Amino acid sequence: MKQHKNKWLWAGSLLCAAVGLGACQDWKDLADVKVGKWNSEWAIPVLDADISLADMISKKKGNLTITEDANGFYTLLYKDEFVSETAESYFSIPNQTLPSVNFSSPTTGTVPAGQTINLADQSQTVSFSVAAADQKLRYIDLKAGTLNFSATSSFKHNVSLIVSLPSLTKNGTAFTKTYTFTSNGTSTPAAVNDAIDLSGYRLDLTGGTTSGANQFTYTLKASITTVSNSISSTDRITVNANVSSPKFSYLEGYLGKFTAFSQRDSVFLSIFDSKLAGQVFLEDPKLRMTIDNSFGVGARTSITNRIGKANYSADSVLRFYGTDLLSPFDIAAAVTRGQVVSSTVEANKTNSNIQGVLNPAPREIIYDASGIINGQTTSQSLTNFVVDTSRIRVKSEVEIPFEGRTMEFYTIHDSSDVTLPQNNNIENVQMNIYANNGFPVEVDAQVYFLDANENPIDSIFTERGHNGKLFLLDKAVDTDGNGKVDAYESKKTERQFVMDSVRYKFLRDNAKKIRIFGRFRSDGAENNKSIKIYSYYRLKMKVGVIMNMEMGG
Repeated sequence: MKQHKNKWLWAGSLLCAAVGLGACQDWKDLADVKVGKWNSEWAIPVLDADISLADMISKKKGNLTITEDANGFYTLLYKDEFVSETAESYFSIPNQTLPSVNFSSPTTGTVPAGQTINLADQSQTVSFSVAAADQKLRYIDLKAGTLNFSATSSFKHNVSLIVSLPSLTKNGTAFTKTYTFTSNGTSTPAAVNDAIDLSGYRLDLTGGTTSGANQFTYTLKASITTVSNSISSTDRITVNANVSSPKFSYLEGYLGKFTAFSQRDSVFLSIFDSKLAGQVFLEDPKLRMTIDNSFGVGARTSITNRIGKANYSADSVLRFYGTDLLSPFDIAAAVTRGQVVSSTVEANKTNSNIQGVLNPAPREIIYDASGIINGQTTSQSLTNFVVDTSRIRVKSEVEIPFEGRTMEFYTIHDSSDVTLPQNNNIENVQMNIYANNGFPVEVDAQVYFLDANENPIDSIFTERGHNGKLFLLDKAVDTDGNGKVDAYESKKTERQFVMDSVRYKFLRDNAKKIRIFGRFRSDGAENNKSIKIYSYYRLKMKVGVIMNMEMGG
């Protein structure tokens, strides 16, 4: 039978892989691609990409914000933060036990019925129990808690008992309550028990002085109305009280010295998420720590073990140095309820070695942060305050204006699924690649085919095997003396690649995913020339594929 050779035009997955740089995410995108004009010798175009720096950065940018100024100059801002526990987790109000109080009658023996006898008033100054020995509390606004009260009388007479806590107020009114014991003259009256909800009460612990703390007063008055003709010398009124499960909404006083937070944190730099070494010398990077404090008390913060850690080696770390970073810095306090006050410290090229820390390009900046409440002072100010929801928020930012003398780093993009057409008549596959570069950087690329376990089994720009060399897609355009591209200058790169049927069938049967590897190199990498990246820089790429097949005829 006579054999005929025909060309089957195929738009396939290899195209997205070859382009890389985030031009498209998977094959499904190809159906929506708008295509420009092509020379007749190119097959059907399947990709027409116009890519900026923002397109090159993964859409899963997470903690990254990309900003541009009025001139289109790019700045990358990576953010991370952690938040302390609320003040309610640090400060607790212990249960309180008030002193037991006993009343006895000044009159004993025979008494006429109907007589009123006033017993001696009992007034107690109570020491308020605090959770830490150095705390000096002056005011507590309570949102929960119970005042438990119990009293017994062995007098066989009617008794009136008035309980007053002038230090405990609600809506400006001091707490007072009257309890009565009723007797028939032959038996003792029943005990009195009460539980008072303390929600909404304020407890004044000043003792009525400007320097007082941790104390309040407790006053009881009792009187007897006789109903029989005898009072025993052993007759007593006994009062017990306690406060259980108190919770505050507001605390004021000296709150003590303690560690409010101590934590290791990091800022992940996704643009440098590399499994290979890279070289980056940025002109003006910054590491900024901002601490938001809604505590009405200052603190001293230390940032220690500051390192930049690359992804390619567990031992590849560089430590930050700089006077400002080595010295603890103080956190300002809120001055009113609900206020948040921010304190900031910054590492930059003038006060630290941050330029060196970012070379080689680190995957993350790691640091240990700790903050000590009242650690900034030796005085015990009685004006500290917190509300139950007060927090300390530690925010870290790495600011990278995209200007540098050396920008050479490697990226490995996430793998994506691939399924090649199941056709046994393929003779070879030809891929045509065209690039037009408006960036002042060179871009080398490689695409790896992976098996089901994501192990590399082949690459595009080599014979079969996964050790293929990088493929130069384009060459950097020239910049002016300020690191800016003079004008959009067409730098074209054209490549053709042919894959035989044996290699194709191997990939068809074994390749399950593809992964893009890229190297970005500035034209200043060798001559220390600074470049800047602007939003109007574009990388324009077109790709076409021809699949040659043998067809029976």
